[in-house]
Amino acid sequence: MRQSSRLIILPFAICLIGILGFLLMLNRVKDQAISVATAPTGIPDHPTPNATQTLYPHPPPPVGTVVPPPPAAESCPSGTFTVTPGTTPFITMRLDGYITGTSLIVEEYSHGLGTVTNGWVYVLVAGVVTSPSTYAQQGFILVSMQPEDSCAYNLSITKGTPFPVQPSKGGLYLLSGQTGYVSLVGINGAILAYTTSKGQIGHFDYTSGLFKP
Repeated sequence: MRQSSRLIILPFAICLIGILGFLLMLNRVKDQAISVATAPTGIPDHPTPNATQTLYPHPPPPVGTVVPPPPAAESCPSGTFTVTPGTTPFITMRLDGYITGTSLIVEEYSHGLGTVTNGWVYVLVAGVVTSPSTYAQQGFILVSMQPEDSCAYNLSITKGTPFPVQPSKGGLYLLSGQTGYVSLVGINGAILAYTTSKGQIGHFDYTSGLFKP
C-alpha cells in the first residue's frame, strides 16, 4: 500500500517542480528585459535646462532700437538752365484744364529747367499731342514752376514759416499745325531753342509765352 502511494505522489511532485522551475525562468527573463529597457543610453530624453540653455527652439531676436530719422536738409537747390532733349517718348501723360472741355493725351520728348524768379524755377516740358484727333501731332511746350530749393520749401511747410508766392502759373503752348514732337535743344536766359520732328527750328520765350522766329 505504501509502495503504491509513493508511485502516485512522485509524478505530481515532478510536475510541481517543473512548473516552479518554469515560473522562475519567466521571472528572470522579465527582470532582464526591464534592466535593458531602463539602461542609460548617454542621451537624456528631456535635457534639464541650465543657466546656459534656453527653452526656445532658437534664441529670441534682439530687441530693436528706435533710430531717429536724420534731420531734414535745410537746403537742396535744383539745377538751372538745363535741357534734356530726346527722340523717343520719356512718358505719356494726361493734361486737363488747359483747353476748356478737352482732355489731352501727350507724349513728353524733352524737358528742362529755366531761370529762377523769386525762389521759383521754371519747369519746361515739350512733346506732341496724341489725342484727341483735333490736336493730334501738334507739338507743345508746357511751362510750370516749382520751388528752386525744395528742402527750404518743405521746411517752410512743416515749420509754418513764409515762402515766396509762386510768381507765375505757366501754361500750355501749342505750335501751329501738325509739327510732330518738339525737342528742346538749348536755353539762353528766358529763350528756349527747339526743333520739331518735321524739321522746324524755332525759339520760345517761356516767361512771356511767345514764340519767336
